[in-house]
Amino acid sequence: MFQPHVIRRYPRKMSSMLALLVVLVGCSKASDSVAPYTTPAGWSTICLDRFLIDSPSTVEMGAAEAESKSVYGFDGIEDIGGGALRWGKVPVLETVPTDAEGYRSVYSGALAKVATPADYKSGFKRREKEIEGWIQETKSGTREEIASAQEFVDDGKKRLKASHYSFKVSGEATLSEKHAFAIRHGSDFTIGYLDSVDHRVRKFEGKLTHPELESPEAAAEEYKRFRRIYHARLPSAFRATPGYCTSFGFIVEPDGPETDIELKLPFRIEKYPNLIFTLTLEPADPGSARNIQKLPNMDARNAKLDLIGVKGSYGPVKETILGTPGRSFGQEYGPNCSATSCRPPDQAYDIEAETFGVPGRVDQPHLILHMTAATSDDYKLKRPFIPNEPSYNKPDRPALSGHVPPPFKEGQKIFEQVLRSIRLRPGAITAPSATAPAVAAAATAQDHKK
Repeated sequence: MFQPHVIRRYPRKMSSMLALLVVLVGCSKASDSVAPYTTPAGWSTICLDRFLIDSPSTVEMGAAEAESKSVYGFDGIEDIGGGALRWGKVPVLETVPTDAEGYRSVYSGALAKVATPADYKSGFKRREKEIEGWIQETKSGTREEIASAQEFVDDGKKRLKASHYSFKVSGEATLSEKHAFAIRHGSDFTIGYLDSVDHRVRKFEGKLTHPELESPEAAAEEYKRFRRIYHARLPSAFRATPGYCTSFGFIVEPDGPETDIELKLPFRIEKYPNLIFTLTLEPADPGSARNIQKLPNMDARNAKLDLIGVKGSYGPVKETILGTPGRSFGQEYGPNCSATSCRPPDQAYDIEAETFGVPGRVDQPHLILHMTAATSDDYKLKRPFIPNEPSYNKPDRPALSGHVPPPFKEGQKIFEQVLRSIRLRPGAITAPSATAPAVAAAATAQDHKK
């Protein structure tokens, strides 16, 4: 069955940010999709990656808890969400609204990645002893054994040299902001800050742009770079300029689109609180089949899988997604029963659509849209308390208590409308663009009409 990506995180509802709305452009009617498209009356629009997506009402975006190891999810729904956001080689973290204490949690986790002088010294000695031992072994043995030992010695010396260099340049850079940090560890950086606009912590990490700088201040340069190109925003606010939308931010791309991206983020429809979407985007794989419609059917009926609780399915249905061939299919679930008992399903139904996209086209990526009609797990409250399993009688989804998903047919119509609403944001790609000349030109023409 389609299983949602299981996580545990606690975001908050979107708060109003009037300052952002002054500088960002929200235009739910704009579209430069392949086919003419109009946002349905009463629907709202959000921006993710370089695309616009419509929803029957306002949405709650998944966010990360304010801690060092976080993934994206929802407050009061602890086991459903998504967990990846990467722009180029840089993972991006956007937390729930938090305070100085939440910031310190993120900061402490980042700082813990940097080895102390004592750690480095211990590592030096351990590596040196290993090298000495292997040097002795190269004096005897077969030709193959000697060659293997020598290779280990050479590798060890390179690692030792790199360790000495990392010790020299690693550490925390000096910043003037109170709730901000820039940390270097070897050729890598981790930067972050508590944003005064919406009180979320932002964190970025990756390879240094200028590793030749012989100090932790190379990380400060990365901090300055991301403060220039990244701007906080509401999910419904976006610019008609080249750039990349995160859940709560916008990354400016004046020199062209970053082609290496990964996005797997959840959003929840407030009008239908049980309907939880996860959008997955990544570059199309040059080695994969381009037309997903020509692959064998992979739903439960055709694969002849014995899926517990499945009471019906539909599809696959041919779809056109961002001008590329796609398909969708889904399943509806009944009670999950064993030989002795039954319990309600974790989801009433789920539906998924996918296209392989077109290699080299940022406007036609590999795309998966998944919708789960999550159910309340209040039934756990009737279970007895078990000392060794404190969560046995504790619901994972208190936010869904008392809520019921819409009927399958209604949920299917909502999913299909959301899927068909996905289109390239006007002005998202620099024109002219080798990656998307036709779509970029259309976006530019749309901007000129405004």
